[in-house]
Amino acid sequence: MLILGTIGNVFSILILTRKSLRIQATTAVYLVALSLNDLAVLYTGLFRNWIWITFGIDFRHFSEPGCKVHMWMTYNTLDVSAWILVVVTLERVGLVWHPQKIKFRCNKNTAVIVLLSVIGSIMLVNSHVLYGIGNVVKEENNQTVLRLCTFENETYQRFYMQMWHWIDLVKFNAIPFLIIFFGNICIIAKVYKRKLNAKVLPLGTQHFSKANSLTITLIVLNTTFLISSTPISIYLALYDTWSLNATNHTNARLVLAWAIVNLLMYANNTINFFLYCFSGRNFRQEVKRLFRIRWGQFDITSSQT
Repeated sequence: MLILGTIGNVFSILILTRKSLRIQATTAVYLVALSLNDLAVLYTGLFRNWIWITFGIDFRHFSEPGCKVHMWMTYNTLDVSAWILVVVTLERVGLVWHPQKIKFRCNKNTAVIVLLSVIGSIMLVNSHVLYGIGNVVKEENNQTVLRLCTFENETYQRFYMQMWHWIDLVKFNAIPFLIIFFGNICIIAKVYKRKLNAKVLPLGTQHFSKANSLTITLIVLNTTFLISSTPISIYLALYDTWSLNATNHTNARLVLAWAIVNLLMYANNTINFFLYCFSGRNFRQEVKRLFRIRWGQFDITSSQT
């Protein structure tokens, strides 16, 4: 997943930044930011888990600042992925329903300001991790024990275990889920109406097809996000209930479920390039054009050699 995600997201950035790709300028900015953030998710979350499980090395145990910052960045990058999709969905709803008004107001500067506002807000909401998590020295059985990357005090532990998982469920999944779900319904309704009009007016059919290539891609991205992110949010919110007085068999099932929901969540940050290729005709054409140019250059160089 790390290899596929790295290659896929790098290629997504290369394709989305090409001038020949016909795409709304602000949407291109958001999707490039999404690919960059997906790389950050994979290397802050998935890479750390792989190193930990495979070699028994946890980056968070290297230093207390590293523990705080890494945990903070893990939350931030995951939330940013969700809210970039929310922003793109809202923009697309506006472009589909009120194309002239929204297109006039959408530009790259606006997109950058929106992205910075979203990222800054998410960092602020998750900032409690920076002072609530750290290395703690405790007295246990008349011995001094250093606990690495744990809760600073019992008050914060109660907040984190009893309230934070629900807050995280709301901000990472519930609110984005509702906005994306109803946004998709609005987009699909308008697209279907345009399709009916295109049948009445054949001259608009070609324009309809080009205009809605990106819309289809967005709906596929949103659906994948909803499917991949919901299970882990539910797991974290209900883990305390499920693990209370659990048997060894139940605990083993919870460990297996944790692995599955984690891989499902990180799959969302891995396969976006393939979703672009699957759902976007213009994106597929640009990928073919890029490889044709690269292979053509290779053939010329080989023949000269």
